[in-house]
Amino acid sequence: MEYFNMNPKFIRIGESSAPAGTVQQLGDILDVGLPPAPKYLKELDNGQYLASLTQVKLLGKRFNEAPDILSYDLLGDAGSDLGSIVGLGLEVSFEELGVAENGVPYLFCSAYEDCGQPFAFILYCDGRTIRAHLPHYGNMLTAPEFEPFSDFTEFSMAKNPVFIQRDGHVSLRHFASDGELYEYIVNSNGDVTYSKEACLKDFSACIKRNGELSREQVESICENVAQKYNM
Repeated sequence: MEYFNMNPKFIRIGESSAPAGTVQQLGDILDVGLPPAPKYLKELDNGQYLASLTQVKLLGKRFNEAPDILSYDLLGDAGSDLGSIVGLGLEVSFEELGVAENGVPYLFCSAYEDCGQPFAFILYCDGRTIRAHLPHYGNMLTAPEFEPFSDFTEFSMAKNPVFIQRDGHVSLRHFASDGELYEYIVNSNGDVTYSKEACLKDFSACIKRNGELSREQVESICENVAQKYNM
């Protein structure tokens, strides 16, 4: 695999803050912000299929019942954080619930738009609502625009060297044109991709730990997120 945008200068330091917490606390907050599991899913295989799903897979199934939830800003402020990207008709997969090095629980997501390349974003709680972080370091995005690659994206990365990591070593690649760079990515058949480890490092550096989630705080956040979803 070759990991893209491995330029440490892309790491942003302490731009936002969020309280530390547990995976369960973030799961509870996401739970009230997503549509309920559909009836057909509950009845599939006499309920055994639903029972067999991990928490993150179940949350992903529920998200897919209302994929425009980001566009309509119902999932907290995540849609606003992702800006114009959510208007691209994204296909989103929930990959992992975890706790980052900064102590902040996260939901790691992969996404792509039609005819585009997979990239990553991260959902988390800022102590008030659900937010989204779009990593720049190690992510499959154009630079300096930091937008997803697709057949319709305009970018000018070939003006500068591109930082690519392979087998643990970062090298600077030079491309004669943006078309040559894009052909290099497309013809890799997915071998040129984002680095999950780098994206999480970007997240931990950018989101500064600020306190710790309490039970009362989680209850208040859940109420806020649920109210927005039901508007």
